[in-house]
Amino acid sequence: MYTLICKNEQVIIGAIPDKDVQRYERLISATAQANTPSYQDEYKKFWQMSSFKGLSSQFYQTYFNFLNPAKPIPSLRRVCEALYRIPRAQGDQALQFSFATKLRHMLNRELPIYDGRVASFYLFGEPSIKIPLPQRINGFIVFNNALKREYRRVLITGVLAQPIEGFKKRFSNPPLHTDVKIIDWLIYAFVQLWGSGKISW
Repeated sequence: MYTLICKNEQVIIGAIPDKDVQRYERLISATAQANTPSYQDEYKKFWQMSSFKGLSSQFYQTYFNFLNPAKPIPSLRRVCEALYRIPRAQGDQALQFSFATKLRHMLNRELPIYDGRVASFYLFGEPSIKIPLPQRINGFIVFNNALKREYRRVLITGVLAQPIEGFKKRFSNPPLHTDVKIIDWLIYAFVQLWGSGKISW
């Protein structure tokens, strides 16, 4: 799959919107303003939180209280458990692992981001909602730790060095982007293009 990313470097990088790269840079540079409505509105749009129905004001208050660069980075387990305790509008509860990884990435840009496209790329099957919450969180954390190791391996071996440099060239070396985040962009765009049939073997 990495070979396919390198082979289709131009179309993949071209599919990443300039405005999204710029918005990410703005959000990273302004994490100290995470308690302001304007920051939170932009954050929710960028990370597509607004498309999730039923997330309450209490959920967002708890979430953005964690997004504080002046405090130690909370553990994935702590964030997941705290957010799970807050019912959605429909009365049920949901494990928001993806949003937890995004929050931690905003506080440490060397940490990987988990979402459905990353899971699809690495053929990860999410833990069943039928198993107890602690075990579900464990399953996600095990994968997240494997993802950290895999990104380190990718950077050490240089298997994505060419498209990473291509990204930096196209976007004029965005100063707040780590190579970890660039890998995330590449995978995100690759899976989108693959799903639409614009990339094939």
